[in-house]
Amino acid sequence: MKIKIFALGLFCLISCILINSQEVGTTQFTETKWGMTKEEVIKLEGKPVREKEEQGILMIVFESEIDNKECDILYFFAENKLVRTRYHFTHSHVNKNLYINDFYEIEKQLVEKYGETKDGKVWLNKLYTSDPDDWGSAVGYGQIRYYAEWELPETHINLVLTGDNRQVALFIEYKSVKYKDLEEKVRKKAKQKIW
Repeated sequence: MKIKIFALGLFCLISCILINSQEVGTTQFTETKWGMTKEEVIKLEGKPVREKEEQGILMIVFESEIDNKECDILYFFAENKLVRTRYHFTHSHVNKNLYINDFYEIEKQLVEKYGETKDGKVWLNKLYTSDPDDWGSAVGYGQIRYYAEWELPETHINLVLTGDNRQVALFIEYKSVKYKDLEEKVRKKAKQKIW
């Protein structure tokens, strides 16, 4: 029963995500557009709960709840241009296999919206390969990673389920195709300043 309720909730979550985006290639994430400034995003989203700069990339974070599932919405800026965004789901499961269910449910909804995907799983350690009941734990230990990706004209989308040190991370990341080189240039420049 809990799985059915969770699946229904996850369906509603994905529906909210997809309804909030307009035509593919014009709006990449919520109501924002690639290249918007930090100030323009804040005007749309409100006051962020956190800001952090790393390797020249500014990240602002908003806390949200989508269908009773907590998530952080992250916006990344290079030279004050929006270049990447992410939904990072922060809800937790005692049974780690439920994260795998979450991944496949989200993937199904994204396939309905964006079409077929390149997807799969990568085993980094084969200890749990023969026991699917432990695959969720394997994710938490960083031994397996699930992924799905879509390459659209203006946006590259990644759905990722990964983990390390018994912590699981599930997120959807949207990257601007147009500003990909700008983000890489800013990171490279920041690294050069270290030396």
